[in-house]
Amino acid sequence: MLESALIALVAGLILQPLGVHVLRARRILDVPNARSSHGTPTVRGGGVAVVAALVLGALLAGAADSRDGQVVLVALVLCAAVGAAEDLHGVPVLRGLALLLLATAPLAALVPGPAAERIVAGGFAVLFGLAVVNATNFMDGINGISAAEGVVGGVTYAVLGHMAGLGAVAVVGAATASAFLSFAPDNVPLARAFLGDSGSYGLGAVLAGLAMVLVVHGVPPEAVLAPIAIYVADTGTTLLRRWRSGQPWHRPHRTHVYQRLTDLGLSYSAVSGLVLVFGTLSAVLGAASFNGAALRVPADLALAALVAGYLALPHLLATRADAVSDQHRSHGAIARVRWGR
Repeated sequence: MLESALIALVAGLILQPLGVHVLRARRILDVPNARSSHGTPTVRGGGVAVVAALVLGALLAGAADSRDGQVVLVALVLCAAVGAAEDLHGVPVLRGLALLLLATAPLAALVPGPAAERIVAGGFAVLFGLAVVNATNFMDGINGISAAEGVVGGVTYAVLGHMAGLGAVAVVGAATASAFLSFAPDNVPLARAFLGDSGSYGLGAVLAGLAMVLVVHGVPPEAVLAPIAIYVADTGTTLLRRWRSGQPWHRPHRTHVYQRLTDLGLSYSAVSGLVLVFGTLSAVLGAASFNGAALRVPADLALAALVAGYLALPHLLATRADAVSDQHRSHGAIARVRWGR
């Protein structure tokens, strides 16, 4: 586990500057628009180096010796390849979804059991993978947020894999954490490069794959879902809200919780830090499910409250800002009255 983490970290720190240089030379840039969170053209596609470092660390540490490890890495590479195609050339939305469906199809092989059950369960596995891949892509909108999720998810799954005796999960999880940590210097606090779809799709694929392996081998579901709960909740509620208001789900927008927080004046680093803190707390509460029913139920309730609290942050901060503004206006009015007297 430590071997894969070290290899991925060193490889990422070496590959990332080279990748940024090549992408900049080829003018692979993310040009800002009205709904972007950045103001200047920035290199897009840094996720290629991150995924390469992750795969290298996992392979050299023996992840491919396990069938589960092989499946997760194949899905990771395929999803990252679809993302790289979008970064380099652009892919229409529906065609991109179809390609991602094919790229996540290998995850169906993680499901055990009789053939009839595997068809149904495998279908759910692929849909779950597709949902997580798209969630990580939708959430990759400000500096540091995906690096934070990669570190939290990778470390959590590495620990869960170690506790469950699943060596491949521990190795790939550790490589994931280190590979995304190696991207942070180029993305936080100022972005010299963005992950692009290659990195966000790759992140979603590896997290979904590791989550499925853990659940299949009997790890409590809340422990497995906790590290991705914030991402899934933010994306799910945003899509539901847009669907209910009749807005196209695939159009660019600024209605995610993390986007609304930046619109309220919080810096990108502050919001990414909040996601890191909430994600870490979620993972800790989820891991409490290993300790039996005495802690499991209270921890699950606390986890649900934590996610709800994250979703409510924009409303709470906006209400507080309005109250402060009203207070200032009230004081100003009193001062004018007194001055008039």
